[in-house]
Amino acid sequence: MAETFAERVRAAARAGWWTFVIFAVGLAAAWGIVLGLMHTRPGWVLSLCGGGNFDWDALQRVYLWFFGVMKLILLVVLMATVFLALWSRRLRAG
Repeated sequence: MAETFAERVRAAARAGWWTFVIFAVGLAAAWGIVLGLMHTRPGWVLSLCGGGNFDWDALQRVYLWFFGVMKLILLVVLMATVFLALWSRRLRAG
């Protein structure tokens, strides 16, 4: 029974690492796209965001808040994954 539990913890740690890597790559790609959009400032982006009273400064604040929150979520995923990895190593040793 203990070996089955240890195997499940190891599987959860592997899944956590893959989740972290995919999330980090996706976040980096999205950040690159946002930097490109903020540099070129095409008009269709503002029209997609509601047009009229939405300017580039407000859009930049929204982007910064979004990526700040996503980085905090990424940090939580990393901490949980490291915990699972260390726990699985301890279960294997003991």
